[in-house]
Amino acid sequence: DSQGNPITQQRIKGTAEYSVSEEDGTFQAEVTGKEGLYIDSKRYHCRFDMAFPKEELPDFILDVGTVVCK
Repeated sequence: DSQGNPITQQRIKGTAEYSVSEEDGTFQAEVTGKEGLYIDSKRYHCRFDMAFPKEELPDFILDVGTVVCK
């Protein structure tokens, strides 16, 4: 969140399948890289886009960095 706390137990929307953030704020989702992922709940409203280099499109794990929701 805006104070540096992990965004926990929030649904990550914009994915083909159901995805929820874990207690440490991490989440796992199958994406193509073209989705606009977002959290829209009573507590948080944020959107984050991911741009994948073309050479990295096969299956892999990607750290999208820190996402701050307000």
